[in-house]
Amino acid sequence: MKYLELAEKKSHGTPDLPVEYYHIDKTHPRYFMQAHWHREFELIRVLSGKISIYLNNVPYELRAGECLIVEGGCLKKGDPEGESVYECLVFDPAMLRRRRMTDGEHALFDNPLSDISIKNLIDPSDAALSRVIDELFQTASERAEHYELKLIGLLFQLFFELKAEGYILDKRTAPTDKAIGTVMSLLDWIDDHLTEQITLSALASAADLSEKYVCRIFKLYTSKTPFEFINEKRIERAALDLPYKTVTEAAFSAGFNDQSYFCKLFKRYMGVTPSEYKKSLHAAHGDNADGKE
Repeated sequence: MKYLELAEKKSHGTPDLPVEYYHIDKTHPRYFMQAHWHREFELIRVLSGKISIYLNNVPYELRAGECLIVEGGCLKKGDPEGESVYECLVFDPAMLRRRRMTDGEHALFDNPLSDISIKNLIDPSDAALSRVIDELFQTASERAEHYELKLIGLLFQLFFELKAEGYILDKRTAPTDKAIGTVMSLLDWIDDHLTEQITLSALASAADLSEKYVCRIFKLYTSKTPFEFINEKRIERAALDLPYKTVTEAAFSAGFNDQSYFCKLFKRYMGVTPSEYKKSLHAAHGDNADGKE
């Protein structure tokens, strides 16, 4: 397995099949789900343990076997407890577009950021829906021959069951919280400038807001200060690079100018040093190191 396949990407899957499966345990660089958003829909299911998920700051406590479906354009973050394990399936409904559809179906499949609203928490007593979700995760993770055909069929079935069981709601009547949109824009800006020297002044300027207000809404929706978030984001990027780069290269490519500070933060966030993490990954996957320590 290539470790970089585990990284969340702006584009999930391939242009022909924009679907990506992720299996996440304590060793994953993004075990703690930092605040993020994307245009695609996402299924999140807990396999063991417990995880607190926040969707536009609304909390959900998920235990083993429980599942959320999240519409595109939703700001989300998650805090797993202990040795929890969870899986995610990210997909773009636009690939299901057909010529003959009702207006409601076009709104759902053509534009994931439309005003379509979804009841996020899946009721495990909905047997048909739960069965489709089970098959989706299994098909996406096993990737047997011709799995693409089955996956597309299951996604159509998923939306049929969601519609039939009342999970797809009427269009939202309440205006979208402007602060959420601002935080989403800031997250995108940070992604684009992560390797640069980011200042609070630059963040405030990017949002055309005061530094004090930026700090307040950032803390509200991510549970972190801007620089706590930026440092953890850089640690995640370095962790994804470590199988292919030396510790020094990974640190500098993630935006750290001080290797000693990088190693200190890495140990605090990941629980091991960069060298220990690099060795554990290669040992677990039977790979050879690609660079010297």
